[in-house]
Amino acid sequence: MENSNRLGKIIETDCFDEIRSHITENTAIFFDLDNTLVEPVQHFGSVQWGEHFEKRLLETGKSLKEVEAFLQPYWNGLLPDLSMRLLDQTAPNIIRELQQKGHLVLGLTARDPMDAIYTHPLLDQIGIRFESEYADQKISMSFPAIFERGVLFTGIHNSKGESLVALLKQINHFPQKVLFVDDKLNHVQSLEGPLAELNIDYIGVRYSKADKRVQEFDAQIADLQMQHFPKFISDEEAREMLSPA
Repeated sequence: MENSNRLGKIIETDCFDEIRSHITENTAIFFDLDNTLVEPVQHFGSVQWGEHFEKRLLETGKSLKEVEAFLQPYWNGLLPDLSMRLLDQTAPNIIRELQQKGHLVLGLTARDPMDAIYTHPLLDQIGIRFESEYADQKISMSFPAIFERGVLFTGIHNSKGESLVALLKQINHFPQKVLFVDDKLNHVQSLEGPLAELNIDYIGVRYSKADKRVQEFDAQIADLQMQHFPKFISDEEAREMLSPA
């Protein structure tokens, strides 16, 4: 898939290495985290589990505000013990290579700013460091957003595109081109307009490596794993427990 206009182009790929072919001099690169760089080893705790659980809670008659007020602390309690893995084992080396070539390489996630304390140890554990010369700072947005240790945490209510532009303005950094990699097409598309207003070329990469696992999400397995939390059981163990004797 490829869509383009004068300043922006959106492509789709499941090959992480392909992004290097779209990077030129003075390109700043931004990576989403969940289902782009990392994913949980089990269904429980995944993005797709979160969407499933939110839908279940809404079906009980709770308002979206009530559901979000419940989900955020629950997610915070889960994050410290959640086992994560890389989607592509070459990602840390490719990111490091881009940094060594002088590119600005940062994280751009819809995780809540409160998740930052748990996110940085995870990135350290899997060998990814979004080192930056720019100081940690709050981002001027309608809802809380922060830039910390090279990662922009927008939260779910702020647009990733508008949040990124706000960051670029605050740090006074305006690259010739921005490349952004994310599994969600709406997030990829959200950067196109705001960057065009700054006359910045844009390559959006809809990264599809996690699609198969997202499509294979098993709510029964995730629900069983949730029932056993804080003990973690694997997908295989849950599948065996659900199988008729």
